[in-house]
Amino acid sequence: MEESLRAAVIQAYRQSLLERYDLAYLEKIPGLQLAAIEEATVYQLRAFFLNHLYPEASERAALDGAFAELKNVIASPRKLLALIGTAGRSLFKLGTLIPSALSAGLHTAEAVVDIRKLENRLTEEARKLGWTVAQVQDTDLFKELVRRIPRREIERFRKELNKLFLDLANRELLRTTLGIMEDARNRMAERTDLFSASELAGIDHGLGIMKAGLDLFNQLSDEQIQAVHQGVNAIELHWYDALFQPA
Repeated sequence: MEESLRAAVIQAYRQSLLERYDLAYLEKIPGLQLAAIEEATVYQLRAFFLNHLYPEASERAALDGAFAELKNVIASPRKLLALIGTAGRSLFKLGTLIPSALSAGLHTAEAVVDIRKLENRLTEEARKLGWTVAQVQDTDLFKELVRRIPRREIERFRKELNKLFLDLANRELLRTTLGIMEDARNRMAERTDLFSASELAGIDHGLGIMKAGLDLFNQLSDEQIQAVHQGVNAIELHWYDALFQPA
């Protein structure tokens, strides 16, 4: 029952993202500067959220497991030394950066997990209320569920999303981290005696999120990135505040 309730919360939250990252909704937000944000960018951002940050419930178990495996690699001195040791003398400098790059990948993964904690809180509230899957999936009741979460918690989740956004928008740093992580991933694939398929899946998923972020932000100018960043903050705040306004 718990898993079906969580799946219903995930689906309801994804639906709320579909609705609020839509031009018709954005045009209702006072003061939102849409002139610098193209329509295509809005929907690319929404796709990034849905595909990489808030995927379908059926994908979550595998992704959570992949994150845990990535953490295991970073926590193991033996495995880190194996990665650094195979870098070779000419790549010594690159090799010494591998732990930092893997930690950056883990930070991305942990940030994704943190912003999803809102879904866990909503599931907890629905369970306390004794709600059914059908009740969670009801649009008006789901809004009531969100209203039960204290604003300080909503603010914390919004700040985590904001931090992840800024990390991914740092294109130069992201390119460097991606290069090092891809090199480390190739070495892991060569050492099947030391690294498992699930550990490879962990680094692959971290790489996937960062590559998708780089693909998105490479299309934007610095001014557009700033406008999108401010826009995401405004959208999330407006969405929550609007839940307490009379219909």
